Amino acid sequence: MAMSESKRHVIEDDIKKGYTQDVIAKKYKVSTRTVLRLKKGLVQANPQLAEQIDDNKYSLKIGDRQAAKAEHLKELKRLYEDTEEGWVFDAAEEEYKSRLMSRTFAGIVYGLTDETRLDLAQKLEAKGFGGQMSPIHDKDLWTHDSPPVVDEETGEILEEEGSRYKAGDRKKPHVHVMIQLDKNKTKKEFNAMIHTILPDTPLWIIVTTVKGYHNYLTHHTEAAMKAGKYLYEEDEVITFGSFEMIMTKKDRQLIISMLAAEIMEEHICYLNELVEKHIHIPEEIGIIKDCSYFFRSLIDEQWKKANPKGRISQNEVRIVYDFDE
Repeated sequence: MAMSESKRHVIEDDIKKGYTQDVIAKKYKVSTRTVLRLKKGLVQANPQLAEQIDDNKYSLKIGDRQAAKAEHLKELKRLYEDTEEGWVFDAAEEEYKSRLMSRTFAGIVYGLTDETRLDLAQKLEAKGFGGQMSPIHDKDLWTHDSPPVVDEETGEILEEEGSRYKAGDRKKPHVHVMIQLDKNKTKKEFNAMIHTILPDTPLWIIVTTVKGYHNYLTHHTEAAMKAGKYLYEEDEVITFGSFEMIMTKKDRQLIISMLAAEIMEEHICYLNELVEKHIHIPEEIGIIKDCSYFFRSLIDEQWKKANPKGRISQNEVRIVYDFDE
């Protein structure tokens, strides 16, 4: 079936704007070969574009590619960002450059069907990953109206609050994926790697408790159930590759390392402050209890740095829960 003139024109406009072949092909449901052919046609029809489009790869100059990438990212954020659940496409620089490491990460993927969900699991396994994948979450509800979209340069309101969704509307169907590695990586390292496979997903996050996130795949966690989230079926969870459910020695050591780094990076000065941040994660609370002397020592040092003229008393760091009984 021949392509209409109007469709060809909009594709050519996106080519000039710098969108990649894959993005254009997916957007307009055409083959990447068709996009490449149109790119070549543009250069042949307008030789001046040769300066703007690389002769071999037919890709735009770096500045234009960056602008197109920023525009694409803006569209992804508009469609899929869910700050309520912590799924964002960019993070504070200090967080993204953090040296905290993990061998287990979690992400969210949109647009999958039961068939493509299985295909993705097989693809990830073929890449050497192990992990688990949730059922398709197609019954989750927004708890707030969509925020307004404002033009950063002009201040113009591009989309009114609640124009995309309202509290009580269903969220876009999505799948939660937990991936386990053979060795630790930082958040930045893992995201760079996984985005070569799943480029349009929000930033993947570090998983500190495998069992806890496994339960979240079906919303069978205390917090999710208290929030009234829909409970999905356990037998619909897909497990792929080499995957460990229990907390291993490495997992325990990693959690200790992450908690220690959190104390130092966030300058936590009281043990109960650390407990309050992790009170709903039993595995982490258990480790805080078992290693309370170690964490108290780190917290004591943070307090001394914050209060160079004073001394911390044992009562100030003594945890209010019955960890010492």
